[in-house]
Amino acid sequence: MAGVIHPLAGYVEPEPILIGGGGTPLYLQRIEREAWGLGLAAAGDWAGVAWTLFGEWGHHERTQSTERRGDPPQERWTASGPTLGAAAQSWLASRLLATLELRRSGLEGSGQLPDLTGDVFVANENAFVAVADIRLIPGPAGWGGALGLSVRRESRERRDAIVEFGTEIEGWVHSASLEVARWLSDEVLASAAYAGSLYSRTATLPDPATQGPTYQTLIAPELALYAREALTHVGALTLRWWAGATTSLWVQGRYEQLAPRGSEPALEFAPDGERACWDLSLGVVLGE
Repeated sequence: MAGVIHPLAGYVEPEPILIGGGGTPLYLQRIEREAWGLGLAAAGDWAGVAWTLFGEWGHHERTQSTERRGDPPQERWTASGPTLGAAAQSWLASRLLATLELRRSGLEGSGQLPDLTGDVFVANENAFVAVADIRLIPGPAGWGGALGLSVRRESRERRDAIVEFGTEIEGWVHSASLEVARWLSDEVLASAAYAGSLYSRTATLPDPATQGPTYQTLIAPELALYAREALTHVGALTLRWWAGATTSLWVQGRYEQLAPRGSEPALEFAPDGERACWDLSLGVVLGE
């Protein structure tokens, strides 16, 4: 019985390794990981606005070797970057609550091979998220609701010095949500909600036809998926019944759909199709 291993290293087409059947009888790969983070946060209240500021610096390192001996040559990957954010929340009226959150994160990484000098693979990823939410808390025997808006920008840049090409993908996710709730009686609250988002992008990718079979099978489909626009839809209906002062029962029906946007043609080697699901959930809350 034989198998084949394709050891990936950046965008380089790997040399397949045959295990058994006349090839090497054993393949060993030892991986070691190390990670740490340092964060700081502050919170307070100013002029009726509750606020929070936070920041973190994270570092990750991974080494791997395939030789079974002391102090073997190692492939190394290191990545580090900051996460910064701020959030504020305030009551605009007795039942109207507004929330705003901003977050930015970044990660820069590089890879080294034992038989080459310098960085052979470099990656730079950044994300920015802005979320705004306003809620009308349901009053006694009255209406309630929530409106949410968010935008997210992501960028992924990767460059392989050995094959001398890279990839660049910039994506935007614009999302909106709306929920309406009403007391049907003193014990029953009903709500209906909808959320949708649009993913759009710009991308610079190499022609997969000029690359090897491993790139076409394992790498090109993932990159093509990131580079395709998509729409998501989520809808939900919920009923909640308070059986007592601290006990309630709830039932929720939910529908989700994810599909490519419009009739945009798929990129070569890109997976195709759409996903949809229905979900019915029942639950009980005790001691609230």
